[in-house]
Amino acid sequence: MDLQTCIIHVSDRSKSMLNSAVNVKGVLNLVVVELQETEDIQSALRRFKKKCIQEGIPQDIRRTAFYEKPSVRKRNKHKRALKRIRRKLAKFHQD
Repeated sequence: MDLQTCIIHVSDRSKSMLNSAVNVKGVLNLVVVELQETEDIQSALRRFKKKCIQEGIPQDIRRTAFYEKPSVRKRNKHKRALKRIRRKLAKFHQD
């Protein structure tokens, strides 16, 4: 297969996900994987999935899948901080 560029069709539903890929400067951050001539599509897909995970795209999609009120977001952030502090204290007391 001699593909140099893979074009992804963006439906109306997934356009909102693309909006979350725009960084603060307004530049669209997309994951790009170029196929080598001897490479099959399966290895390219594996590399694409790895890059997506490294960029945090699945986490971002899960986070933005539904609206979270600012008060709930703040409460969850506080809970995560408390959990992190408790883990550090437990680790400190074990040593």
